[in-house]
Amino acid sequence: MKGILSTHERMIDLANRCLDLLLMVFAWWLIYSWQTGHMEQKTLVMMLVNVCAFQFLSTLLGLYSSWRGQSIRTQLTWLMVVLLISLLITATFNHIVIRTPGGIKLFLAVNLLSALLLCANRLFARMLLSSIRKKGYNQRFAAIIGAGELADALLQRLQAQTWMGIQVTGFYDDSPQVKMLDSADCYRGNTQQAIIDIKKGLYDYLYITLPMREEVKIQELITALTDTTCTVFFVPNVFVFQVLGARQHFLDGLPVISVFESPFYGLGQIVKRIFDIAFSSLALLLLAIPMLLIAIAIKLTSTGPVFFKQARYGLHGKPIMVWKFRTMNMMHDGLTEFDQKQRNDPRLTKIGGFLRHYSLDELPQFINVLQGSMSVVGPRPHTVAMNEHYRRLVPSYMLRHKVKPGITGWAQINGWRGETDTLNKMEKRVEYDLAYIENWNIWFDIKIILMSVIKGFAGSNAH
Repeated sequence: MKGILSTHERMIDLANRCLDLLLMVFAWWLIYSWQTGHMEQKTLVMMLVNVCAFQFLSTLLGLYSSWRGQSIRTQLTWLMVVLLISLLITATFNHIVIRTPGGIKLFLAVNLLSALLLCANRLFARMLLSSIRKKGYNQRFAAIIGAGELADALLQRLQAQTWMGIQVTGFYDDSPQVKMLDSADCYRGNTQQAIIDIKKGLYDYLYITLPMREEVKIQELITALTDTTCTVFFVPNVFVFQVLGARQHFLDGLPVISVFESPFYGLGQIVKRIFDIAFSSLALLLLAIPMLLIAIAIKLTSTGPVFFKQARYGLHGKPIMVWKFRTMNMMHDGLTEFDQKQRNDPRLTKIGGFLRHYSLDELPQFINVLQGSMSVVGPRPHTVAMNEHYRRLVPSYMLRHKVKPGITGWAQINGWRGETDTLNKMEKRVEYDLAYIENWNIWFDIKIILMSVIKGFAGSNAH
């Protein structure tokens, strides 16, 4: 059974396409037969447009290519992109050319059912392949040239992700003194021996993990391997640096690797912004009356404006004006000096302590979110003066500004909020902020919001 999938790749590709087609046709038939009793000619035309658009886009975006080594989340994300574009194409055709019976509700129901069926199909296929590969079937054999720490890290990842079905069966290095605990039994010789073995067809994949200073040797290897059908990967050791969101890009065909980058780009950026607009709009609508009552209470209990605006660092370190309910009689602009919040601060107004304890002074920041200068979830914004102070003391401090600041964040729900009277507290806050940026997805945002609601915005550090 080893290699059965690769030897029948075209048949499997055709089978996958036919199965997707059948599932989509089934979704159309089920919804329209259930609601209207039959499928009219117009409905059949729309179904044909929808299926053809999906198949064309799937081919264009490589939906039926091998996903070995890619996470199921990545695969499903691209599936959703293809389905969404197909839906837009079909809806546009329907609006301009014909109008199917049942209206938009049935059309959306069909596409929702199609999405569920296609996702279920891929989840089942991934589970089946994972089970097969864990038993030793459908494997790909790999070699690694360069037996150093990077090779060890690569090996550990491949061994941990058994669903990939990639077995490392050979290590090669020109330095026999290189010893690795996990690779010692698989050491096969120097780089010249690697070329010989690869030309014999012993490996499907080759990973080159030589240090970047070995540029000449790497070029010689790649040139020698052009005479083989082995898939060759060069693994640059960018992780000798502290990286954030490292990602490969192409600059007019030239591959480049970002070392520091925001996760909010492309589709992720759009999803994040749509979520922020929807959530902040709903929050301002629901909190309108409580915010009005807080504003009246502030005016009745102290002199001065209801709102307080202070300069903070926003996305890419650019200054923004953050809105808050005023809780103090005296407050700095945050540009040249900063006074951190303290317990029983004498500058607090009569209701200032109450507002701060329950984080009610932060509610106007939903206006910032709606304006686009903040997000619902993200690292909490610090004053300009505080940023300038800590950027010299905490490594990677400014990387937290690769995303928009948030009303709540991963650091805050893990207890790192309030006064940072020691350097360690700020270091822990930055650590959690960077962990959020590195691992962001929309479900992570929803989790943080739910945890903020469950735990409450009040706490021992809120003052």
